[in-house]
Amino acid sequence: TAPTVAHPAPENLVVSDNWQNGGRTHNPETMTLVKFPIPPLPQDQDASLFKYQLRIYGGKVETNGADQIFFYPASNDWSANSVTWNHRPPCNYSSEASLYLNSKREYRMVDVDKAVRKALAEGKTEISWYIGGDRQGNRYHFDPADSQQEPMLMLMGFKNTPEI
Repeated sequence: TAPTVAHPAPENLVVSDNWQNGGRTHNPETMTLVKFPIPPLPQDQDASLFKYQLRIYGGKVETNGADQIFFYPASNDWSANSVTWNHRPPCNYSSEASLYLNSKREYRMVDVDKAVRKALAEGKTEISWYIGGDRQGNRYHFDPADSQQEPMLMLMGFKNTPEI
């Protein structure tokens, strides 16, 4: 709504996107830009036993069923204190991850392992994404940083245990 205003501490992370009737360039678009430090892989363990996942808390605002949202790669060259719609990293709309969700407000886990490992291979220590809507015009709300259920990039360990 205000393309020149920064929102360093939003009340909600809001996502809405509509690619119908003329496409995304002819409809309002609300995207959330997030950045996370990348937790390092343990040095003394097999890296294949670990997986990077993004944990977010929230859901779809409308109650008309479930839909999918998208996570688009973004440059890390931005700050929450200064980024605005008019002054933001470019978005290429080629998603690195997606999430199918309904209107229930709960923790959601997003598999971002491939994208994070690519960033690590490029020598990066942090990673950013735009979270884009379902392309149908529905709205999604997620809890922001510094909230009790803040978004978090997590490194999860997995190990198969043999059956006895």
